[in-house]
Amino acid sequence: MRRLQFFCSLFACLALTAVLATLLPANAARAQGAVALTGKVTSAPEPVMEGVLVSARRDGSSITTTVVSNAEGIYSFSAERLPAGHYTLSIRAVGYALQGPAATDVKAGSPTTANLTLTKIAAHALAAQLSNGEWLNSLPGDERTRAALTNCVGCHTLERIMKSTHDAAEFMQVFQRMGTYAPGSTPLFPQLLVPGGNNSNRSPMPKPIQQKMADYLASVNLSNAETLDFPLKPFPRLKGRSTHVIITEYDLPRQGAQPHDVVMDGSGTVWYSDFSHEMLGELDPATGKVTDHPIPTLRPDEPKGSLDLEFDPQGNLWLAMMYQAGVLKFDPKTKKITVYPVPKEWLDPTTQESMVSPQHDDADGKVWTNNQDTHLVYRLDVASGKYEDLGQAVDKNGVHVNAYGMPTDAQNDAYQLNFGGTTIGRIDAKT
Repeated sequence: MRRLQFFCSLFACLALTAVLATLLPANAARAQGAVALTGKVTSAPEPVMEGVLVSARRDGSSITTTVVSNAEGIYSFSAERLPAGHYTLSIRAVGYALQGPAATDVKAGSPTTANLTLTKIAAHALAAQLSNGEWLNSLPGDERTRAALTNCVGCHTLERIMKSTHDAAEFMQVFQRMGTYAPGSTPLFPQLLVPGGNNSNRSPMPKPIQQKMADYLASVNLSNAETLDFPLKPFPRLKGRSTHVIITEYDLPRQGAQPHDVVMDGSGTVWYSDFSHEMLGELDPATGKVTDHPIPTLRPDEPKGSLDLEFDPQGNLWLAMMYQAGVLKFDPKTKKITVYPVPKEWLDPTTQESMVSPQHDDADGKVWTNNQDTHLVYRLDVASGKYEDLGQAVDKNGVHVNAYGMPTDAQNDAYQLNFGGTTIGRIDAKT
């Protein structure tokens, strides 16, 4: 299964679904067996529409299945994917809307045909259909300036910025205000950082470019015009082999859930960390049933949420608790939770454990973690519950390796994936 991020670094989008995607051979539905639902996608401008995403959701179900129309404009769902029932249909093709039909009945044992007719939408409505990537593709200006906006998309869409009427001075105020929120925030669930430490200097954009970005954003939004004065550039629809995909989405019962890491165990059960709540999520892909497992709150005044989620060799789940300052072990069989708080004397308002690496703790009984704010490397002795502070990882040239991602090898040596750099560091577990 593909591992999902919603979306850190990019921290904290409002994610209501977890998605599993599997690439399939050319005749995907036929390769799986009998066809349950099929049809042709057409429109007046395009009698044959390749690359249209067609989604089907059965009444009363939390699962949505999506396929893509092929070079002939044909979409197909296999009977394995769509059991009998009444289904609501929807599409995604930027610049188009579904004219009809919007629902159909699927019967067991015989294929259902539902041809879909799309209609071209008005140009002013196109903005609501664009992804963040398509906004970046559309915006004028040099690539470096536009790239700075990737710091914004974790909490809200770029459409929100483009349709604002802020002038440059107001954008400077926005930057300062945004810097007071924790990464696990959304417009529906803001979380303020606790003042102190590096939080007082935090900003979604480096200070040297804030005024430049404020001037730029005020020049492209609606502060001086009633409509955007640059052309919108959607990405082209999928073609050829890239249409051979099936996407399965699972609605999560808590609207504010923010899946960050998603992992699958040997039985096929899916587990996910929640970037903004003290919950560990469990999903049965066969039924769509979701179970929330509450996890302890160690620091009530600090932002809530967790990040890295990994298995140890015994099949236990380990979770990095971010601003709650610790890691925990969760036994999927007994549901027992064991918490390992960071020593109190190490804590300040910005302490945050983003990474945890228990994958080879059977080698020496140690689990790696970190303080993402200061980039200190910590190592936990599981038996005693005691931590070691190994300081910042420094390479042979004296350069700090700011790890975001700490995989281990069979000897439990830790590899440091340098966040914002081009190097990988390795810490020898013995030395």
